[in-house]
Amino acid sequence: IGGIAFYGCSSLTSITIPDSVTSIGEWAFALCNSLSSITIPDNVTSIGDSAFWNCESLTTVTIPDSVTSIGEQAFYACKSLTNVTIPKRAEIGDRSFGYYLDEKTEDDAPLEGFTISGYRKTAAEKYANDNGFEFIPLDGEVPAGDCNGDGKVTMKDYSELQKYLSGWDVEIDLEAADLNGDGKVTMKDYAALQRKLNGWS
Repeated sequence: IGGIAFYGCSSLTSITIPDSVTSIGEWAFALCNSLSSITIPDNVTSIGDSAFWNCESLTTVTIPDSVTSIGEQAFYACKSLTNVTIPKRAEIGDRSFGYYLDEKTEDDAPLEGFTISGYRKTAAEKYANDNGFEFIPLDGEVPAGDCNGDGKVTMKDYSELQKYLSGWDVEIDLEAADLNGDGKVTMKDYAALQRKLNGWS
């Protein structure tokens, strides 16, 4: 679907995109103010910059696992879109989701209550954390002590936690590393992980 293909089609309420489509161009559906939902087919790999810009009635969008690139401001000012699920491999452009233009300040403003569903240690989690949005993990609860997020508690987690506490530049799951639940990751958690790995109570 080429750039600005349906730009400003304000009466368009629904879209059926055929499976033959592999990309959605820049501004393709921008300002389609009556568009309420869209399902993107499995063969689409990229969504262009501002593709659904200011589709203010859009409440649901299904993004398939085939998508690897979501452009800047792709869903900017979609004020009715409160949650989006991001595929594992998708890279996310600046202000793709969860932002609108505040007319009073003329600055980008985050949508209140916006959430992102996705998988840990992917662009979805990073985008949520970087922009202050709630992240809803799709890969279940992380076991206490699973610092590296691989689903297991092993000596690798012990090593990663040791590096983190020593000031190394490593990324760990801070919630899983907080074994004693006091809201901080300290040597107490390090000792607790040691006891857990040794099978001590």
